[in-house]
Amino acid sequence: MHILTPDDEMVKGRDFLGAPPTSWNPDMIFIQDNYIGEYNLEPGRYYVVMGLYDTVTGARFPILDESGNILGDRLFIGQIEVVGE
Repeated sequence: MHILTPDDEMVKGRDFLGAPPTSWNPDMIFIQDNYIGEYNLEPGRYYVVMGLYDTVTGARFPILDESGNILGDRLFIGQIEVVGE
């Protein structure tokens, strides 16, 4: 899971799954805690995204629709707005 600025810059993230693709199957469901810690962010809008990648090559896995068309390489989870005091 990563937190990105509107300019696509990662400001915070955590990479962890612990299940290699060789163990995946179509009926598998991943449930994972993606706590990324306490931190201070500058006021502004940020986007929360997540995706998967090969830890050996760094290549990102594509996100596919039901027909197998590539939609991108990460999922948009939501956005957050940080306000100043």
